[in-house]
Amino acid sequence: MQPKALFTLLLVTFLSASCIGQRNTRLLRESAPLNIPDELFGSFDAGKSEELLQYLCCNPRWEVREEDGIRFAIRQESLAGKFETTRDGFYSEMTSSGNYATTTQVILSFERPLQDAESMTTKAKLPATCKRLLIAEPDGITGYSSHLVVEGNGLFLQIFESSPEARRQFTILALEEIARELTTVGTYIEKFSVPTSIHTVQNKQVLDAFYPKAASTRKSLEVTDGFQSGIYFLSSSFNPRRPGFAFVRVFDDSGNRLSSDSFELASKRFVGWSDSDSDYFEYAVEFMVGFSPNTVPRNKPFTARIEVWHNSNGSEKMALTTTQTVERWQR
Repeated sequence: MQPKALFTLLLVTFLSASCIGQRNTRLLRESAPLNIPDELFGSFDAGKSEELLQYLCCNPRWEVREEDGIRFAIRQESLAGKFETTRDGFYSEMTSSGNYATTTQVILSFERPLQDAESMTTKAKLPATCKRLLIAEPDGITGYSSHLVVEGNGLFLQIFESSPEARRQFTILALEEIARELTTVGTYIEKFSVPTSIHTVQNKQVLDAFYPKAASTRKSLEVTDGFQSGIYFLSSSFNPRRPGFAFVRVFDDSGNRLSSDSFELASKRFVGWSDSDSDYFEYAVEFMVGFSPNTVPRNKPFTARIEVWHNSNGSEKMALTTTQTVERWQR
């Protein structure tokens, strides 16, 4: 694993444990007035949540998950020029403007916010043309940190930013980008009737900026090593043709399952779908080989069968499979 990637992993682990969902004890300040666009969610509302969900599933920049019964989408950010999934949806990299890394997270959720940083959270409800953000002072490990939750039309946008400077450059830009994306996409989706594939709007030149890379043109499945033995990164594309979620199952060459229920649940992602034979949708996730019979040795590579399954309203079907030399994960 590269040193930068290891640093990012350690910092993200710290942030997810200490900055979000925990009571903040750091000193707080207020930001300059922040403009929140009234059209932040475009024409989308709770009544159009299924159309929005399909768009988010089809766009490889958005990763749709579910936690505690809440469906939400994490926006992938570019690291070293690539859009990739991360375990907790945090993106971190060092900058030249200070000793602290810039760490961000953007989440779009349905029905209610996914998480709350309590005293560090600034809440706004549309219309809210101006808002001052609460910003936590640096604590020696993380920089100036803020967590904005905007509610409107039955949707919630959450933006976390920790950066070397108090000015909220990422937060301001993210608000502008989300408003522009959802407004533009909503206008185009109104021209398509369900169940026509919303994925077809990707061919419209005006929407190209909202897709980080070209859509796949074929089925694919690739497994690469993660940051330590027993953890792997899976990248794939397929078209399930029905709404639902994908997940990973792992077996040894005797058919014994090497992935526990909790590990399979952690790999659960909602994926895009359409009726077109030429459409393929991305499914990418980290997964762990951490549960197995005692007959599978530790610290010794062995051959495993890795399968991608799709669940649509309780009906499960295997979509992709491959074999790979793996090792068991150890604490």
